[in-house]
Amino acid sequence: MSDSPSEEPVRQTSSRPWLVVAMLLLVLGLVTGGLLMALTPAKGTWRATGVVEEVGQTLVLIRHETIPGLMEGHSMDFFVESKNLLDGIRPGDRVRFTLKSTPNTLLVVRLEKQ
Repeated sequence: MSDSPSEEPVRQTSSRPWLVVAMLLLVLGLVTGGLLMALTPAKGTWRATGVVEEVGQTLVLIRHETIPGLMEGHSMDFFVESKNLLDGIRPGDRVRFTLKSTPNTLLVVRLEKQ
């Protein structure tokens, strides 16, 4: 018997499993982001359909269907990018429109009768 205590080898823990998990999460995030971008025309842009309820000078009130990733269907006033978008648009018209997110509002950048 030896008088000195036996020493066990010191194990060094590896950070590699965490690195693998971090890389997998990064890849998953990139894939998910890519799928979302494929569903949305451009970042901060959505396409929708609805029925025009009122037409103003710079606003249009549309009863729209659910806009995936943005909001449930309801009636809402939207500012238009250009007054020309409202040419020929009347209450009761079924329309397809494109919204763009701006710092202050959602802006209709395209509006066409269906």
